[in-house]
Amino acid sequence: MSRRHGRAVMPFGKFKGIQIRHIPADYLSWLISDSFMAEPKWAWLVESIRAEFRHRELRFELAQKEQGFREMMGNLFEEKDREPAERKVRKAAEF
Repeated sequence: MSRRHGRAVMPFGKFKGIQIRHIPADYLSWLISDSFMAEPKWAWLVESIRAEFRHRELRFELAQKEQGFREMMGNLFEEKDREPAERKVRKAAEF
């Protein structure tokens, strides 16, 4: 059983045998809030889950930045090509 971030495998429960990175966040949140996870033998699992949350947050932030960049670039291209696109729509509507 690998205990590296993202590769840790759930050792029990509903998602037994599944890598943590493939488990829904709500289940992981519920799991680490349970009192039995305070036992020292589960410290590796709690740390793996916390690392996964940090990773997902970083991925989310990067996706937001990328989306913002795409929107900005899309707006630049739309402004440049707006007239021809509007003419194409009018022509298509005439049929």
